[in-house]
Amino acid sequence: MNDLQTKIGLALTILSGLIILKSWIKRSRQGPPKIKKLIIYPIKSLQGFEVDHLDIVSTGVEWMNFHDRSMVLVNQKNIMLTQRNKPKLALIKLKLQDKNIVLDAPEMETLEIPYFDDNLITNDIVSLEIWGQQTEGYVCRKEFSDWFSRYLDSETKLLRIGPELQHRQSQVFDNLLDNHVVYQDGFPIMLINDCSIDDLNHRLNGNLLVDYRNFRPNILVENADPYDEDNWKNIRINSLEFSMPKPCDRCVMTTVDPEKGIQHPDKEPLKTLKSYRIDKKWNEKAPLFGINLIPKSNGKIFINDQLEII
Repeated sequence: MNDLQTKIGLALTILSGLIILKSWIKRSRQGPPKIKKLIIYPIKSLQGFEVDHLDIVSTGVEWMNFHDRSMVLVNQKNIMLTQRNKPKLALIKLKLQDKNIVLDAPEMETLEIPYFDDNLITNDIVSLEIWGQQTEGYVCRKEFSDWFSRYLDSETKLLRIGPELQHRQSQVFDNLLDNHVVYQDGFPIMLINDCSIDDLNHRLNGNLLVDYRNFRPNILVENADPYDEDNWKNIRINSLEFSMPKPCDRCVMTTVDPEKGIQHPDKEPLKTLKSYRIDKKWNEKAPLFGINLIPKSNGKIFINDQLEII
């Protein structure tokens, strides 16, 4: 190991220690858990957009009528594209501006997608499969799909959901609420505990630092002990109630570096998560990190809202 590698390793170790100290100080002052960040992902597997509030609806979350994961990319065979098979999607910067989704990517011109324009989509409807369930999407106009084709260097189509198209049913456990989703993997909403991320970084021992972007939650909370969220069967936020059907299974997507758009060579943090976060009750192979939520009613939640565990 050369001097530069030694210095980098030392710096990461010190930074990891500072994160753990910060987490301990936070918890020593903590009141009830509260919302630290709110994030929406209008296009599945692209970067999220941080907002000050979210509208809770039966199929997930919205902000200014942009719906979470309401657009998705597929290849020429209508197979879904995500960071699992196209990790460079992580590098596409996304903003919500006026009525447009604004995208920027390395060596690409800016793309503005008129999200609410009826002319965004064609009359072509394609079927695709998401985790064994069939759903549908309108094919967007060629100029929008072509932008992704050039960036990914392979034929790509951008799809948008329509209200009359087939929506998938949420996975249902223990007779909890029967909801539907758009292009989310399995459930309408996902929550991550910031202190669980701190604990994971401590276990990574300076070899890697992860943040919420590796896990892509809609709700990031603070002021909770690590993994305490595993026990939150029902929660209330700003008078709205949510059921927790199951923790969130984790896959290779967590290993994509959000700054570089490549998978970690040692499959971290997934490798470390597998060493202590396997629960055979839910999944014998995939580790658990974060929780899925099903809303019981519609309304709004805001940054700094407190969580009540009920």
